[in-house]
Amino acid sequence: MTVAVIETGVTVLQTGAGAEICSYHELLLAEKAGYVPENIIVVGPYKDKRLIEKSLKIGVFAIVCESWYEYEKISIIAKSLQKQVSVLIR
Repeated sequence: MTVAVIETGVTVLQTGAGAEICSYHELLLAEKAGYVPENIIVVGPYKDKRLIEKSLKIGVFAIVCESWYEYEKISIIAKSLQKQVSVLIR
């Protein structure tokens, strides 16, 4: 299953499309498929600490923020890692 997902991701990547991911594992798959972080956005109603940290460490294009609470969570993690990220407000 993972191989098929990666192959599909590579095919889509070849069209010039970016990746929109909503979980830690999707982020790992996007990386394996060859997406560069600058072409990845993080979406979804629940972003755990692991997903936010990984997104910040690799330098994704943006994280779509679903609430004020989530914005504060992203800010705290970003400050602890001394990273900046574009945050889109939904």
